Amino acid sequence: MLLELKRMGKAVLVITHDDRYFHLADRLVRLESGKLLATEQLDGEQPTSVEMEAIEPP
Repeated sequence: MLLELKRMGKAVLVITHDDRYFHLADRLVRLESGKLLATEQLDGEQPTSVEMEAIEPP
């Protein structure tokens, strides 16, 4: 179902600890204890990582 939605150009947000689905993503956002750690734009085989300073939730 995720691949079909992707083919249709739909935006889908999936929250999981299961890395079996990471290969389907266009972008990964990594959180730890509610803090944003990094984002990764996945373009083909070369991921581009942007490290973030941890942001405290409001």
